[in-house]
Amino acid sequence: MNARYRINSCDGLGLVNSVCTATKHSFYVPELASLLSIKAVLSGRAVLTIDGRKLMARDGTFVVVNDRQRFALTIESRELTTMFCIFFARGFVEDIWRSTVTPTSELLDDSRPDPRQTRFFDRVETQTGSVLPSLQPFQRLIASGQLTPARWDETFLRLGTELVQAQEEVLRRAQKIPAAKTSTRLELCRRLLRGRDFLLSSWDHRLKLNDVARQACLSPYHFHRAFTRFFGKTPHHFLSDYRLERAAAQLRLSERSVTELSADCGFESLPSFSNLFQRRYGISPREYRRTSARNSKIRKIG
Repeated sequence: MNARYRINSCDGLGLVNSVCTATKHSFYVPELASLLSIKAVLSGRAVLTIDGRKLMARDGTFVVVNDRQRFALTIESRELTTMFCIFFARGFVEDIWRSTVTPTSELLDDSRPDPRQTRFFDRVETQTGSVLPSLQPFQRLIASGQLTPARWDETFLRLGTELVQAQEEVLRRAQKIPAAKTSTRLELCRRLLRGRDFLLSSWDHRLKLNDVARQACLSPYHFHRAFTRFFGKTPHHFLSDYRLERAAAQLRLSERSVTELSADCGFESLPSFSNLFQRRYGISPREYRRTSARNSKIRKIG
């Protein structure tokens, strides 16, 4: 095994880029100071606690944890949960960030990473982003035993770059928040992300605006207005869209009945779910399942 590889080993954490992966029904990591890392749930669900704040991460989501941030993990589930965690060597992502935001002339003068601590918004992210599509083939590559040093380095560079780009996108959105001080905009951004985290962690429950706004430490009116401006849709529409995405994935991947999926995804009734699904995808849930199955068979034959 090349010295740059660290898979399911604590040796060299912080000094080299590392990967930890496990598939368990039950697993517990006590609170500790983490490295800058991506904690991805590829299947199942896990509870992640960051600085005392609990987040429910489900399949197709990941959580960013900062360097030296207090972190704990709990898996207690009837379904198998697969965690895939990326640990970056200290200075690795900082160098990518510095190279992204610093003029070339300054980079040539000093090749050292920016010594200032790079801080990311700790948050739940979904598979709609750019990070998970890079993680999933990486996990399959490791499992196949076909990993090479070149692919390892390329993947970590890509993941670090995608992480920086995702953070910059959040910062660009934060700049559009109407506030006189940058610190005020960043604090409001942080609170809105916490409200969204609550939506993503509790998407299969019936939620009230007051409950979500409370998680963001904002009044319901202020939260609703700021959330809509920041994410481009109301909290209700954001949650409805995410539930529909989850339902569509289950229709493609499972044999569970449409009625069961409707209830599990948090919709009030089957007719309500069917109408919303038809509006979003242009066909009924049952037709969507038949079409997906037919397309899957065609791809296998091809």
